[in-house]
Amino acid sequence: MSSIARQFGYDPYSSEYEKIGDNYNTNDYLKLRFQPAFISALIPTILYLSLRISKISKLCSILGAVMIIFENSIITESRIIVMDAFLLFFVSLVIFFTTSSFKAPTFSIRRFLLFSLSGLALGCGISTKLTTLGTFMAVGILQLFQITILQKQNKRKLSILVKDLIFRGVAFLLPIAVIILISYYFHFNINLYKNSENSRHSTLFNNKYFDNENFSFPSDHFSYLPFFQTLIELNKVMNKSNMRISSYHIFASSWAEWPLLNSKAIIFWDSLNEQNLKQQTDMHDNKESFFVCIGNVFVYYLVFFLLVSFCIYAILIAFYKLFIFFVRKDDRNTLIFNKLSKISRFNKKIKNYYPYLFFYSMGYFCNLIPFALINRSAYLYHYFPSLIFGIMFSATLIEIFLDIFLANFKKIRLLLIISCCLLIFFGWLFFIPFIYSTPISIKQFEKRVWGGNWFRL
Repeated sequence: MSSIARQFGYDPYSSEYEKIGDNYNTNDYLKLRFQPAFISALIPTILYLSLRISKISKLCSILGAVMIIFENSIITESRIIVMDAFLLFFVSLVIFFTTSSFKAPTFSIRRFLLFSLSGLALGCGISTKLTTLGTFMAVGILQLFQITILQKQNKRKLSILVKDLIFRGVAFLLPIAVIILISYYFHFNINLYKNSENSRHSTLFNNKYFDNENFSFPSDHFSYLPFFQTLIELNKVMNKSNMRISSYHIFASSWAEWPLLNSKAIIFWDSLNEQNLKQQTDMHDNKESFFVCIGNVFVYYLVFFLLVSFCIYAILIAFYKLFIFFVRKDDRNTLIFNKLSKISRFNKKIKNYYPYLFFYSMGYFCNLIPFALINRSAYLYHYFPSLIFGIMFSATLIEIFLDIFLANFKKIRLLLIISCCLLIFFGWLFFIPFIYSTPISIKQFEKRVWGGNWFRL
């Protein structure tokens, strides 16, 4: 973003921290807005291709793309100059390259290349925002799962295990490390002046800046921290500073509120002040504008419902398998689950898509659960990586359901998918004033407050 801004001659002093909330005097900011908007536009395409590579039908792949295209909160974030668009773009690339690697031969060049591209995308994502570490955890768990399966297939041969670990380490972990180190190297060489946060760093750390108190002396009179020590100190200080943020923010919400969209909306801008928003008397005929980050209700609830349904199903199957373990072999064929052909077919179909469902569910929970351990303020946009994995999971599960229960009813399948797409489109259309700041009356505003916590000040 900074290189594009420099290329277009954007004045960095026009958007200093102290000027937040001021009006723009020129349209220079549009040059910066183009980048997240363009990157965000690529995300549905990448996820659609990921679903098609996973052998998902065109109908369900289109549904997955529609869930992203008309997801209000992601659209809102893509319209402002923030890094979330780049974060989600790299997460989408990780999904694409990881799912593409599932059917590649174990030690093939193709798999090596796909692992490397996935690692590069993860490295870029982590360099953009550390919240991408949730996706790194998900891919890491998947890699361990694949190693375990390969060991079972090869009768736990030590030579195969060593070869597999080296293969994955070089192909996957090395690109991540290289990208992260390169990004820090550029950061240290571009950032030449101290800021207000540098008081938290050691003298050796600050010696590299042009405006440090020792800079006027010859360079052999004072020393610098080596690169890796600088890297470690910077991350220690950043993490401590981040975790020290305990102040309450009016738009902060809990991780448990995000899946059902019971969190607070993020009001980026409104034409009313806070006091007028509370005292809405005699204002119902006036039209006001609101720029709000709130999700598409139908997308959020569909993802949550399908995830919970599958979790219940998985628990029942686990108990069932535990039960038949203690049943005589002669009696196993008489059990109810074996008699229900639809459920039996569903179980077989699940096995075909198990790597994908496992990866998507891990991606969802690994990006969500860490926020339960963080005390600092969190916001709805922290849920976006989980939401993307949830959408991929939902499209895959709907595909399995339709193949089993509506395999011979093509018209009903089509009708169901179209109905889902229309509901999602309605969710986008109805709340469009919050995305594009279309002026609406207070009455119209109140009709769009579906969540009790959305605008609780």
